[in-house]
Amino acid sequence: MNGATVNFYTRLQCAFLLVTTLFLYVIHSSLVAEEISFPDELTRFRPYADNPIFEAQGPGHWDVKIRERGWILKEGDFYHMWFTGYDGTRAGMKKLGYAWSCDGIHWTRSPCNPVYQQHWVEDMMVIRQGDTYHMFAEGKNDIAQHLTSADGVNWKRIGALDVRMSDGTPIAAGPYGTPVVWHEKDTWYLFYERRDAGIWLATSPDMKVWTNINNDQPVMQPGPESYDQKMIAMNQLIKYRGTYYMIFHGTA
Repeated sequence: MNGATVNFYTRLQCAFLLVTTLFLYVIHSSLVAEEISFPDELTRFRPYADNPIFEAQGPGHWDVKIRERGWILKEGDFYHMWFTGYDGTRAGMKKLGYAWSCDGIHWTRSPCNPVYQQHWVEDMMVIRQGDTYHMFAEGKNDIAQHLTSADGVNWKRIGALDVRMSDGTPIAAGPYGTPVVWHEKDTWYLFYERRDAGIWLATSPDMKVWTNINNDQPVMQPGPESYDQKMIAMNQLIKYRGTYYMIFHGTA
């Protein structure tokens, strides 16, 4: 991923965050702490002159408003965007929308929107493995779920994620959302938050059962600085020049 692409992804994700601030954090590196760098292409941004580049359609449409994290996946010279639209009410069903672009700036909505409305879908991310797109998203009550698609438009819900403690017992009942999934060396990695009180990491060989690591403790907690003392959640993971960088949001 080049610097321009990282810049583009991060800028677009900002459009889907509500009352939060983006931050960058190194979660793993072969370098010692004193040598970790935060390159300009990951940390310095300028607002695009013609913002916003994508908006809710407003009254009379299925997406009166849009909310939470959307996701952009670049394949060749083609950009996919998935987003959440709803009727503007807190209780309104959160539905999945799709748009595409050839330049990452001018977007065309799918005529099939909403492309999935059978279940609540928001705060999603998408990763492609082989011929299958895997979507990990929050469902109703902030329960993380898994959906799959062959084309990025027609989706099948697999179900809520089965996340276990390190001893194999299910995690305690309650919300577990804002999923971020990474695949490397035959292992799937799931980052998730619980009530925005921290970010946990679980792994799986097949995306069926996810098991916590780090002694069931979060791999990142709020603070100690003032900008993220109350709540944090992960937005995206980037591997850049051999180092893993976390983009996250928090509130003070």
